[in-house]
Amino acid sequence: MDSSAIQLIQDTAIRAASENRLNTNTPAVILGDEIRSIEHLQEGRSRFRGKMSTESLQDFIKYTKDHPDGTGFVDAENVAAKVFFNLGDIADPGHGDWTATVKLTPTAEYAAMLQVIGKRLSQRDMIDFAEDWAGNVTAIAADGSTINVSKALAAIRKLTIKATAEATHTEKDFGARKSSIEDIEASADDGLPYAFGFTATPYADLSIRSFTLRLAVLTGGDKPQLVLRAIALDSAKEAIAQEFKQKLQDGIGSDATLYLGSFTP
Repeated sequence: MDSSAIQLIQDTAIRAASENRLNTNTPAVILGDEIRSIEHLQEGRSRFRGKMSTESLQDFIKYTKDHPDGTGFVDAENVAAKVFFNLGDIADPGHGDWTATVKLTPTAEYAAMLQVIGKRLSQRDMIDFAEDWAGNVTAIAADGSTINVSKALAAIRKLTIKATAEATHTEKDFGARKSSIEDIEASADDGLPYAFGFTATPYADLSIRSFTLRLAVLTGGDKPQLVLRAIALDSAKEAIAQEFKQKLQDGIGSDATLYLGSFTP
């Protein structure tokens, strides 16, 4: 192959590459039946974009304030929020691919409390929970007074099930009726606590809260099972969600427009 033929091939390849290149803001070429970006071959990006994600409320607020005029959406129920920095508007829409997201993680003590609520616990499980979180737990008597936690745990440790049966037989002129009643109760020598109080900061940067866990004893088996039911837990979660939203609004101020809900661009 002579030099003129080689030059022709090179010129043809250059011309084809030029014809296949698209005149777009982000450089791209047509390869076969696909459009492929060649932005990565440039010295820099055609535009800024990225995704910031954090579990820190304060870092999320700082990043949002460092890049003002964003549009944010608050998912209060899941204690999360997302801000778009290039969403634009109807008249001048943006790509919406530069974002910051925060999703708070429950603290260890709050997660431990949620894990035991409504679960059937053995005496050992209940004692372990109370001892593991001794700094967060108080014992409450039926009259609302506070009792010594060690005494309450001793009562749970000595908890026993007692069953008593009563039978009645009645003779009639034309037959007889027999009935029986079995009474099962759980008792402890020192008296069981009515409930446990649990104090915890549910999420970092939010306020500390107190929860009341009502104690119930199930006596259907050979060994007693204990259940903790959180009183007004839904109301507490709603208050946590509202506090999260208010913290965002107070921290971000006018540097971003916040809405309650979610948005997919």
